[in-house]
This record gives sequence, C-alpha cells and structure tokens, in this order.
Amino acid sequence: MISHTFSMFLMLLFLPLVASCSQNEQGTSWSSALIPLQSNFSISERFKQQEAFDFNADGLVDYIYYVNVTENIESISNDIPLDIVQPWLKIDDQKKGSKTGVIIIHGGDVLPSLIHDKNDFSVLDASAMLQSKVIKKDKIKLIEEAELSSKAKGDIILIPTEAGIDSFIYWDGLTYQLYEVIDIP
Repeated sequence: MISHTFSMFLMLLFLPLVASCSQNEQGTSWSSALIPLQSNFSISERFKQQEAFDFNADGLVDYIYYVNVTENIESISNDIPLDIVQPWLKIDDQKKGSKTGVIIIHGGDVLPSLIHDKNDFSVLDASAMLQSKVIKKDKIKLIEEAELSSKAKGDIILIPTEAGIDSFIYWDGLTYQLYEVIDIP
C-alpha cells in the first residue's frame, strides 16, 4: 500500500516535467523549421501560432509563421526555393506590398509557401490580423460556408478584417487560394 502511494506521488511529481519536455520539443521543431528562410524573414512578434497543422491534407505536420517582410518579394523568390502565393488583386500604383506575410512550412518534399499581398495597404497588416487563427479541417463546417467546406483539402487560415467580413486561405489540392465571403446587406 505504501509503495503504491509512493509511486502515485512520484508520478504526480514528474508529470509536469514530462509535459514540459513535450512542449519544448514542439517549440523547438516549430522554430527550427523556419531556419532556412531566416535570412529573408523574421518571425513577427505580433502573433505566434506555435502549433502543428495539416494545411495540404497530406497527413504530415505543417507549421505556420506570421513573418515580417523586409525585402522585395521578387528578389526573395530568386534567392530561395519558395512558392509565393499572392491571392489578392493588385491595386494600381502599389510599390512594396504588405509588411506581413504568412509562411507555411510543409512536411515532406513540398516547397514552403509564402502568402503575401502585393498591395501596400493590406488586410495582412491591419490590426484585425491579430485575431487571425487556423481552423482545423473537421471544424470548417461550423463556418457555414458550404463552398469553402467542399474546396478546402486541409486546415484553413481565417483572415479577419476591420469591417468584420472574414476571408480564408485554403489549400485546393494544388496551391493556396483566397476565399472571400460575399456579404450582401
């Protein structure tokens, strides 16, 4: 009886230590996945989503990073292998593009993807973006956008706007696409 109580006490004592080790492993793998791209991007201090997701529905772990974009996107694409996705329509006379980008590092042999807005004034730079989140594939149906549920192959990114009309970034099987809710008053 005493040995059973003692072993239960030891388990309770070491349980937080084991849990913290697994969290540190997750944090280490999350932060190390961006290392090949760190000469061109830095993780934004505005928001960090340090979890594993599956955006392209291949069953492998994908990581998401909100990054600061400091260089011209065209010059970056010549330096490193990166799939650049710019789903927003460009408005005339835009020079640099958004200051914030979203990088997804895929598991396996898929190129990392940079989701970027070509426009200087971007929803990616707005304060509403702080409310951005990832919605798991099995929860997409709760959004009540049947078209999005049928198009998205994996987890999706919710891009909120100041006007309260959300947009979504999803993988369609080939590339990332923008889904904008049509809000009719």
